[in-house]
Formats: sequence, C-alpha cells, structure tokens
Amino acid sequence: MVSAVHGTLISCDPPLKEIIKSFDAAEEPQNKFIISDLTEGKLFIKSDRVEYLHQKVKQYSDSLHFEVKKDQ
Repeated sequence: MVSAVHGTLISCDPPLKEIIKSFDAAEEPQNKFIISDLTEGKLFIKSDRVEYLHQKVKQYSDSLHFEVKKDQ
C-alpha cells in the first residue's frame, strides 16, 4: 500500500544540510521533521515545521556573527 506524506523539499548546501540534520536528531521522536534525506543537497521535511526550521537556522546563523566594536 502506498502512503502519501505532505512535505516540503528543502535545497541547501551540504554543510547546512548537516546542521539541519543535527537539529532533527536533537528533537523528541514525535517532533522530528525530516521525512527523507534525498540527495547531497536536498531534504524532504514536514510542511508544518518549515517555519520552525527557518527560525532554528536563523538563530544558529545569528549566533555565529558578532560585531567588532571600535575603540572611541
């Protein structure tokens, strides 16, 4: 029997894909969002978790940036 799943295709570079996979691995089983790891740069995820994933990636990206303050 065929089972259809509603999802969203995510395209990204391989390093970001690994970060996304680590986010998914840290989730409780009922909150996991990756449906399928398709290719080197593509993931199929649950559509209702796209905004959550966007926020997680943004938080991660923001945590890597800092401002250099000039002495005045």
